[in-house]
Amino acid sequence: MAKNENFKTIKELMTQNKMKSLHADTSDAGFAKYINSPLVKPLNLSDEELRRYASVIKRMVDDDEKCRSLSDACANNTNYHISLVRNNGEIEVVSIPCEKMERIVRIKPKYLIRNFANNLLNVKIDSTFFKTVDPTKQKLLNLYYAMVKNNRVDHGIYVYGQMGIGKTFTSIALANELANLGHTIAFVFVPDIVYELKQGFNKENSLNNELIEKMKSADILFLDDIGAEDTNMWFYNEYLLIVLNYRMQNSKPTFFNSNLSIEDFHAKLSKLMNRSLNANRLTERIKSLTKNEQYEIRGVNKRY
Repeated sequence: MAKNENFKTIKELMTQNKMKSLHADTSDAGFAKYINSPLVKPLNLSDEELRRYASVIKRMVDDDEKCRSLSDACANNTNYHISLVRNNGEIEVVSIPCEKMERIVRIKPKYLIRNFANNLLNVKIDSTFFKTVDPTKQKLLNLYYAMVKNNRVDHGIYVYGQMGIGKTFTSIALANELANLGHTIAFVFVPDIVYELKQGFNKENSLNNELIEKMKSADILFLDDIGAEDTNMWFYNEYLLIVLNYRMQNSKPTFFNSNLSIEDFHAKLSKLMNRSLNANRLTERIKSLTKNEQYEIRGVNKRY
């Protein structure tokens, strides 16, 4: 096996981690969990190898377990993990980069706008984060997974349902996966962006222009909690309509989350705007950007 620049020699590893010995007692009944770990079993270690590398095995499995419990940090401040590899039949101790932290470092710059916390950057579309879900959400997850697997997003989707059932969390998982594939993302919590735009009125107009340009230019835009914001027609007429029109003309996928169906959202817009014409323009653009694909997801409100 060629030397990987990310691997460190056993001498370097022992010095870095101040390990006095690789040997440890394997007779403890609790050691069985280490032997059966998915990190250890594929190595097919002999009894002698288990005894020789017992302390490394414990460190390797414990660090992995601890790291999985941390959302946006590694169990080791070096962002490296001790690991065992088999090279030409012999076991070697190496130090490899933390996969989670590598992923976070990779996807973070892909977000042009990100209205969610760092601790959600590690969320993915897998059973670690979605264990038991409502069938309606599973159907949506399957659709999202296919997009990621094929790295193909032809259009967005309009997702709606009651609050607290995971619409935002599910969308963040998709956004992270797409960012990991190299797409630029604008993940916008609409009530927050409305507030930021209002604040921008009292400053240089360039702040608002920058936000809108990012929403327009991102490869993929997520508009989360649309319809929940307490605002006036200025937001829809002067900003949202412009963004959606641009993205529609340039075939840029746009995803929507709402507590309201498209029909209910249209009714709210019509009442708010006092003019059905602009409400029609907005909803028609939403339908165009999503190919009129609308999913209602159900489930238990996890906020209570």
